[in-house]
Amino acid sequence: MRKAYLPTIAALTLLTGSMFAQKPEVVIGPGLNSGRTAYTQAFNRTLDRDTVYILTGIYIVDSTYTLTVESGTLIKGDTVATLLISRGAKIMADGTKDAPIVFTSMRPAGQRAPGDWGGIVLLGSAPTNRATEPVIEGGTNTLGGAAGAQAAYGGTNPTDNSGVMRYVRLEYPGYRFQPNNEINGLTMG
Repeated sequence: MRKAYLPTIAALTLLTGSMFAQKPEVVIGPGLNSGRTAYTQAFNRTLDRDTVYILTGIYIVDSTYTLTVESGTLIKGDTVATLLISRGAKIMADGTKDAPIVFTSMRPAGQRAPGDWGGIVLLGSAPTNRATEPVIEGGTNTLGGAAGAQAAYGGTNPTDNSGVMRYVRLEYPGYRFQPNNEINGLTMG
């Protein structure tokens, strides 16, 4: 009788161990504690659900490239970390009701608070009622060089498409660069 239970106990032990196995963590961007340092993704990239990603710095998806995020993916934001989808670039973040994509604070649960990380900035090229080449707020225009230029939005394409964000949850974002100049959880230009 005792031998009959051993395979069942072994199977339950393996199943329990795999359920709580830690996913590997991968840092994307310029590196931990890099503050507002810009990093430009000049290639197509996919973030998969089997990895936890740590977003760092001002992570810019360059024009003509796509950032794809699989459903069920967890992305943790380092202090000030911001994901900026520049004009012409796309984000394809298509979560599901049962497997949402979650952007959250890098801090441990119970210590998280609004403002722990920047947020997501989507910049399109559709016509606006603003001046030519308006720049999104939040201090992204102070990055300088090509990175600063990527903070511009608007244009002449009324059918512009910056991608998909469905079943995406943003937790504890918001970064105040200066008074009346901040990155909110989701900023669109």
